[in-house]
Amino acid sequence: MRARLAVAMIIASTVFAPLALAQPRTQEAKDHASAGLAHAEMGKWQDALREYEAAYELDPQPIRLFDVAQTRLKVGRYRAAAEAYAKLEGSPALGPQQQAIVRDGLAEAKSKIARARISVPNARARDLVTIDGATVAREVFVELDPGHHVARLVRDGLATESGIDLDPGGSVTITMVAPTKDAPIAPPPAQEEGSSVPLATWVLGGASVVTLSLGAYFSAVGFAKYKRLDRDPCSDTKTCERIETSSMVTHLVAGDVLLATGVVTAGAAFVWWLLSRPGSQSTKANVGIGTVAISF
Repeated sequence: MRARLAVAMIIASTVFAPLALAQPRTQEAKDHASAGLAHAEMGKWQDALREYEAAYELDPQPIRLFDVAQTRLKVGRYRAAAEAYAKLEGSPALGPQQQAIVRDGLAEAKSKIARARISVPNARARDLVTIDGATVAREVFVELDPGHHVARLVRDGLATESGIDLDPGGSVTITMVAPTKDAPIAPPPAQEEGSSVPLATWVLGGASVVTLSLGAYFSAVGFAKYKRLDRDPCSDTKTCERIETSSMVTHLVAGDVLLATGVVTAGAAFVWWLLSRPGSQSTKANVGIGTVAISF
């Protein structure tokens, strides 16, 4: 009798314990799904995706994956969205309307996946090529989500990096030339944190403001002198004093020269700022002496 009771207890624990554990997980999944819906209604799609993925991990049902796929498409994670939609195709747990959404979503996600290929002239067997830290094969197109990515080539301890900006559905080939051991890597120039405008731009910009202000002042004084002489009786007899007309001309000429100088200085400040921007030479971004050429 005792043996039968022990066997019955073991069977009961084996059958009912997993069911008891599954109930809290299912409820927790529902809570995550409700939180995801609340975020989605407010347009907070990244937060909604986090909650939907948590719900699917706890309760891997097709309807949970459907929410995940839809939200991944919203936030631009097209590769992951396509993967989720592919798992849902033909699922009997989804109705006809949901299956139509799955087909449309899968087609849209696939159309927006971008591709990049790394080409390395004179490649070596031990060259290491990565995109966003993940190892990729050379001369092979890799599917990526649109946006900014970083390609890296490592050879003999030296590295070359290049930024890749991909549009939805875009395709790009990156040609990367690795540095050699004869040329050590030079560290990138240090930039002060919090300051995106170089000192030379501030100096030239300040000089242009001062010069333009002085030019405006001299021009205003010269024009005032001209108006005063124009109202004076000397305008009829043309007998104005030489010193008065000379002062007027001096102010007007000085104003024109200063204004022209100010405009040129402001232009120089703008050009300097453009050339000093980090992205101004993005097509030749590198670490060390490696160069990068991008062709579409």
